[in-house]
Amino acid sequence: MKRYFAENGRGLNANQIDAIKFADAQTGNFLYGVLRELRKPDAEIFMGVRNGYFNLYLSGASIGKFNFEGARIVDVEIHKKYLGENSSGYAILPVENSACDFKKICANIKALNLKNPEKQLQQRIVMANNAAEISAWYCVDMEYSMQRRNKFEADFGRADIIAISRRPVAGKYKLLMIELKIGSGSLGTNAKYFPQKKLTTAELLGSSKNFGSGIFGHFADFVRYAADKNYDCGGYRGRFTKLRGEVVNILENYSALGILPNLNLTLEDIFEEPTLVFLIYGGVERSFRNYVCGKSERAIVKACDENFVAEVFRRSIKCVFRDEDFIFGDEEISDAARIF
Repeated sequence: MKRYFAENGRGLNANQIDAIKFADAQTGNFLYGVLRELRKPDAEIFMGVRNGYFNLYLSGASIGKFNFEGARIVDVEIHKKYLGENSSGYAILPVENSACDFKKICANIKALNLKNPEKQLQQRIVMANNAAEISAWYCVDMEYSMQRRNKFEADFGRADIIAISRRPVAGKYKLLMIELKIGSGSLGTNAKYFPQKKLTTAELLGSSKNFGSGIFGHFADFVRYAADKNYDCGGYRGRFTKLRGEVVNILENYSALGILPNLNLTLEDIFEEPTLVFLIYGGVERSFRNYVCGKSERAIVKACDENFVAEVFRRSIKCVFRDEDFIFGDEEISDAARIF
């Protein structure tokens, strides 16, 4: 099994894949029967492959983080509230001979996560597109965060969803980094994070400042993420290169677990730069679209000099507006409203 960036990148090795298969077949194991659930066309559970471990997600919440020791899955970290406890923090429990009731934990998650509509919507989008062959996209990850060099490094590479095109275009596959927003309010820029003076491009690229999760914050992060071209990732260079390799790893892992057929992709089969997509739920009317795009443009122009504005314009950044439908096609992304 090929794996890019084995030391510091999303992906599981062959021994870890075998450990998942073993746990899946063991009565009494917390993961007993999980692969059957993951392989269902109408699956509710999503597997998030991480750097040498994995998470399972339901309704946008993590069921648990599953840790390996050699060729065994030894334990799972579960938030105590999902175990029915009225306390914060996480419980670390063995997966073998587990006393945890998987179905009960899932029921608790569904009940508690009713208060978080954006996270619920996030996973509904992932599962709906993955189950529908008419969708032009397959969602390979949710809650994506770049692998940092150390705990002090800023996380510029973050996305609610990472998706890959189901079919190649001009011989290569496209990637999307999707930020999900509900309503125009979620695109706002908190004054606490907004620059106090106009930034030059050099000042922005040299800054590790957190500009928040509003429209400007995501722009600033995406441009800084793209600019880190000297990032060394095991013989390759650049943050986008790392992302492409991680996507290949995840697809390979899904194939080895019987979740997907084997696509036999390599890093070079994917376009170099992803498209940043703001997927905005809350209205499709022209007035709403114009308001959001106008608000985005004003935020960028107010915060940065004309060179940075040109840099943003050069990037592939789109706004897709939806009302209720979860499945989207390639032409919808291609024809989506540009921020400028």
